[in-house]
Amino acid sequence: MFSCLATDASFYMLPDKLRRPLMFYFGHPSALYINKMHQAGLVDHVNPYFQKLFETGVDEMSWDDMDAMQVSRMGDLYHMNSVNLSSRTKIMANLTRHPPYTPSTVRGFWVARRQRGH
Repeated sequence: MFSCLATDASFYMLPDKLRRPLMFYFGHPSALYINKMHQAGLVDHVNPYFQKLFETGVDEMSWDDMDAMQVSRMGDLYHMNSVNLSSRTKIMANLTRHPPYTPSTVRGFWVARRQRGH
């Protein structure tokens, strides 16, 4: 979706008065995953400043407007892309080492447990 934006300035525009700038949505997923993995002790921080800035929920309320100062602190697109790529590398490496539970592995666990007679 973000590759369709015509200019870098598009990332800082508000698509709706109750939404955050698109740059927020560009940085939020990686911040969310890294923060959760860090809380679990699985990874180190990538960029603590950006992780704090982009960790907020995506559904903004009118009383919780993101002010112009926060938008200006989001940094440039090149730096945010670099943080996203570093985050992706850590997330993927961690998922390779610790595969998530899938319905088939959870089901396999319960089937094996039942076959063992509890």
